[in-house]
Amino acid sequence: MICVSVLWCWDQCQTSTAVLFSLPREFLQNTILRGGPDNIFVRAEKGQLTLTQMVSQFEAECQKSATNEGFSLPAQFSIQKLFKQLSTALKVNQPLLNAAMKLRNHGTH
Repeated sequence: MICVSVLWCWDQCQTSTAVLFSLPREFLQNTILRGGPDNIFVRAEKGQLTLTQMVSQFEAECQKSATNEGFSLPAQFSIQKLFKQLSTALKVNQPLLNAAMKLRNHGTH
């Protein structure tokens, strides 16, 4: 169920990107994939980046990606706004989160 929720939210995020900012629907996904196996999201999941750092670095990656694709991001483009939409749409599974925190606190990754 969590995977379905996350995928639905990601789909909504990509759709929002396309609608709000007039960008290609797959723009965010392509930007992430260009980062390879050590992309910003992987580094954040490993605790190597804070959320603030991840948002800032992902915004920079989006700027770079847009330039490489031959267009400029609109002035109102904001990864932070998109993440807020995503977090609003995604409901946290508190029991799963608690279990993950317990495992992490006991040295199990």
